[in-house]
Parts: sequence; C-alpha cells; structure tokens
Amino acid sequence: MSVVALLALCAAGSVLVGCSVWEESNPDPRAYSDSAGHVTLDKALRDNGITLPEDAREVRFGSYIGQDESFDLTFNTDCGSVPRFLQESSLKGGLKRSTLLPSLVEVAGTSHGWNIATYREPRGIEDDRWNSVLRSVVVATDVDGTCKLFLSALR
Repeated sequence: MSVVALLALCAAGSVLVGCSVWEESNPDPRAYSDSAGHVTLDKALRDNGITLPEDAREVRFGSYIGQDESFDLTFNTDCGSVPRFLQESSLKGGLKRSTLLPSLVEVAGTSHGWNIATYREPRGIEDDRWNSVLRSVVVATDVDGTCKLFLSALR
C-alpha cells in the first residue's frame, strides 16, 4: 500500500476511531498499553478536572482519543483522603451504594479488568459534570482497609 493510500485510509478512519497508525505507545509505565502515547497523566488529569491525592499509589490510567475523548483512572488511597479528593476534583454528587455500577466506570472496568465486584462496599457517583466533561467514579474498600478508586470521564 502506498503512503498516500495509507494516509487517505487513516484520514477516513479517524472520524470513527482515531488515527493510530503512527501512534506510539505511552511511555509512562502507569499507562495502559492502549493509552494515547502523547497524553501525559498530568494533562489528562487537568483536562478532566481531577486532582490526584498526594498519597495516591498504584496509579493506572488510560487516555483515548477518537470521536470523543475518554480518560480512565484507578488508584489506591487512604479512605480518609476520599472526601478531599471528591471536593478538590469538584465531584458534586454524593457517593451512593447501588447494585449497579456507574455505566462509564463499568465499561472502563470491563476493558481494563478492574473486577470491581470483588471489592467491598462499592459506592459511586454517576454522571457528574465538570464543564463539558461527564465523569463517574466508584470508591470501594480494599482488603487492607484502604480505598480503591475507579474513575472514567468522557468529553
């Protein structure tokens, strides 16, 4: 296939799924392997109005650019840090217990193998808006008593 034909194919396909023919993998070891290579964690956090707690650990993220932009994030933190995280990230809805997970988080969890159902006491915020960004978060208690957060955003 000629370079011109490849570029034309890429341009046509980018409307649906984004052009990734020459997309390099993200160099950050915390990024999922399919994350956009040019989007840093700091940029993704800023773009989605998220402030990571200082004690965040086991951070994993993915940033995906296609017809829409999405951002998936998971990390562990002390449970006492969760209210401040929610406030600093302008997540306005209260955490609610539910048998159903917030849909954005459920879809992201499936693709990243988050296995949220294995955690105790999951509580979530569904469809919280920050400017043009739609965000959902689930907070669950890990076996060691810390909190595991799962967040997904779409803009």
